[in-house]
Amino acid sequence: NFIWHLRLKNLTVFKAQFGHTSCVKGWKEDPVLHRWVRDQRDNYVKMKKNKRMSLTPERIKLLNQIGFQWTAQRSTEKTKLV
Repeated sequence: NFIWHLRLKNLTVFKAQFGHTSCVKGWKEDPVLHRWVRDQRDNYVKMKKNKRMSLTPERIKLLNQIGFQWTAQRSTEKTKLV
C-alpha cells in the first residue's frame, strides 16, 4: 500500500513535469515508474474482464483524479523524453 501511494506520488510529479501520465520505458529519473503505470493499465483490463487483480475502486478514483491515461499512447514527440 505504501509503495503504491509512493508510485502515485511519483506519477503526479511526472505529470506536472511532462503534462501526461504516459511514462516511457527507461525514464532515468524513475526507471520502475513505466512498469508501475503498465501494471495499473493491465489491472484495469483484468477488472473489466472480471478477473482477479489488485486495483481497488479507491485506487481507480485516485488515478482518475490525476488524469491517468488508461490506454497507452503510441510513441510520439509528446511522450518522448529528452
